[in-house]
Amino acid sequence: MLGYGYISAYFIVFNLLKRKYEDKKIRISLLILSILFGSFFVFTLSLTRFILYQISYLFFKSKSDQIGFTILCFSILYPTQVLSISFVLPILLQLVSYFCTEHKWIVQKMVLISVLFIYFKKVDIVSFLLFNLLRKLYGCVFLLGMFIPDFLTLKIPYLTIHYAPQYVFILAFIVVYIQCLKHFKWKYMILFLIPFLEVFCNPFFQVYTLNIGQGDCSVIVEPFYKSVVMIDCGQSLYRDNVERIIFPFLENKNIHTIDTLILTHDDFDHSGGYDHLKEKVKIKQVIKNSKDKVNVEYPFYLLLQERMAKDENDSSIISYFTYDHLNYLFMGDASKEIEKQLMDTYDLKADVIKIGHHGSNTSSDAAFLDSLDCKIALISAGYKNKYDHPSTETLTTLDHLHIHTFCTSTDGSIAIYSLHHFAFIVTNDGLFG
Repeated sequence: MLGYGYISAYFIVFNLLKRKYEDKKIRISLLILSILFGSFFVFTLSLTRFILYQISYLFFKSKSDQIGFTILCFSILYPTQVLSISFVLPILLQLVSYFCTEHKWIVQKMVLISVLFIYFKKVDIVSFLLFNLLRKLYGCVFLLGMFIPDFLTLKIPYLTIHYAPQYVFILAFIVVYIQCLKHFKWKYMILFLIPFLEVFCNPFFQVYTLNIGQGDCSVIVEPFYKSVVMIDCGQSLYRDNVERIIFPFLENKNIHTIDTLILTHDDFDHSGGYDHLKEKVKIKQVIKNSKDKVNVEYPFYLLLQERMAKDENDSSIISYFTYDHLNYLFMGDASKEIEKQLMDTYDLKADVIKIGHHGSNTSSDAAFLDSLDCKIALISAGYKNKYDHPSTETLTTLDHLHIHTFCTSTDGSIAIYSLHHFAFIVTNDGLFG
């Protein structure tokens, strides 16, 4: 923000001085001032890019050469920062200004809103619509703030829209731009409807196991976002899982309401994030008892409502649901004793099982897993955790039963997508199958 404020102030001063002084002399003087400003404070990415562009302006007459010089020098100085928004957005706007001959304003707005959605998953409507005006305002505030510090705390009202762009948005952006460029301008408005329509265009049933370390959090999303169920929202002693992982994930998926939150039991690594999560998103139903009913329209059962439980782990809510001909079983932290009670009570088959107790050897009895006829096992565990989860015994059992195993500690977050008889799995580390 420091660099942005300075750049905005630069143009105000430049426009005032050019009425009386020669253009080149003003640019050289302000360039020296910019370098001194960076030396006294900090050379932010935006300030560095701006200085490079001002240097290019003194040596090259062609706009394309100026932009090319800026990109080249910045890439050499900061090769790891070429995708930062401080560099990408100004360069894109400059390219639009140079190459676009018709409808420049609307194209700039399309680029601006796309970049903001891609980088921040949200757009402040006030800043978006009044971008040029606010840029001048920031410059004035920056100049006044040098003499009256209270101006630096000026607050501007905002109206934020959250949206995480997917491939549909990017494809539609290109198509709408090409098709509308030579036709009626009102058709440009189609583009701005895409963020509100795309969430209804996902036909896949989605089951996510989030990588929150030594804890549990799974999210189940019905096609077209008809319902969202979360099983557990575990916290960590080393970071705020809700703030760092769970809520950003929900934002990225355009999920603002959780229809049902199932807290399997009262352990910190399973339910510790609930108080924080309910402040971030709307939660319609919270289930802490196996006798409650999950409010979805597909088969979703909480098993073994009556059981002999020796501790909190064995009291874990066990979830069993079916969608697209696939059966899912989520075990919480239930032990082998509870697994035996399940076998004695139900004739269960599960294509996908969320292994109990993070893969501990207190769970995952071989006879139980064999009876389920599982194809895929999911394990949520922290990387190099002090409990050595998942245990070698559990992994050996799964291997002997030829069950494909995915663990968050090695594979990252895990996603299963299904559509009728078609299903596939994707992990954060790039596995696809």
